[in-house]
Amino acid sequence: MSAKRILLVDDDPLVREYGEQVLTERGYEVVTAENGQEGLAYLLGQPFDGAVIDLKMPDLDGSELLRQIRARGLSVPVWIMTGYGSFDSCMECTRLGVQGFLPKPFSMMDLALLIEQTLSRDFAAAATGTTPSSRQASPTEPSPEGRQPLTPREKEILWYLRHGLTDTEIARKLFLSEHTVRNHVRHIVQKLRVKNRVEAVALSFQQDLFRP
Repeated sequence: MSAKRILLVDDDPLVREYGEQVLTERGYEVVTAENGQEGLAYLLGQPFDGAVIDLKMPDLDGSELLRQIRARGLSVPVWIMTGYGSFDSCMECTRLGVQGFLPKPFSMMDLALLIEQTLSRDFAAAATGTTPSSRQASPTEPSPEGRQPLTPREKEILWYLRHGLTDTEIARKLFLSEHTVRNHVRHIVQKLRVKNRVEAVALSFQQDLFRP
């Protein structure tokens, strides 16, 4: 089986170099682009199994690049890297369809794991003729793993976590104390039966946890 091809788009050469190294060691064929225009040219000219794109770039930012990708009918899985917590931009990326957000700083090993989980899940779905969503438990009911439904406030906080905001930024937006936000995050982790907030965010992309 040929190696899966991943495009890494970031204007930071260190991110490109380290990302390429880690993903290559994990068995991927990696192509790097230093800006959005170059990334778009690669995507239009070559097949890729996934693309990792920085949100903030000088010429063509991540949300605009994603918009152009989808406008051209490309359904390639996309992960967005962001260190800015731009809610509006992340909302636009969510609307256009992303596999996940990676708030900076993050571990490249975490990125590799997220890619592996997504691509292996999609491969299994294709092999069985199902979709990931068709195999998920209802988020409004306790799942077989014992998950509990979230309150409206907890869903709101998880939504901000999903889009890369810190506890401090969430507290400012919701006019709460950081201590209160951390308590809500702790309750989210407990209710979803995950180990930490990173796993809670990952689960939110696998299941629709935001339905009433």
